[in-house]
Amino acid sequence: MTPETIETIERLHAEGDDAFLRLARELRTICDQEPGVVETLCATTPLKMRRIYALVRVARVFDEHIHDDARLARVGWAKLNLIARHVTKENVHDLLDLAEHVALERPADAGEQQHEGRHGTGDHQEPALAAGTAD
Repeated sequence: MTPETIETIERLHAEGDDAFLRLARELRTICDQEPGVVETLCATTPLKMRRIYALVRVARVFDEHIHDDARLARVGWAKLNLIARHVTKENVHDLLDLAEHVALERPADAGEQQHEGRHGTGDHQEPALAAGTAD
């Protein structure tokens, strides 16, 4: 991974939600080209492992089914990540319709627990993504 690649990732991350699709695609490309690069990304960029895997999943799943970036941007990466595991060619539009019309809510007391993750680190590796396949 080159310093230019790291700069690109940092710039896209700094742009926030407006750039999440470009960031997701950039991360997917890097992960496809360099297996095992996620740990390096975590060490050299502000991104955490869980966010990297979520964005890679979003890019893999939705680039295969949807070519409407404006629609994906309206839904947002968090909702796309939630529905990505359930997307098929047959239901992708129905799931996107649902995601567009349902608010993402988090219980008030779950914020701290969700931040810490299952093992208190805030991150965990998802084997299916590490192997380069979507669920």
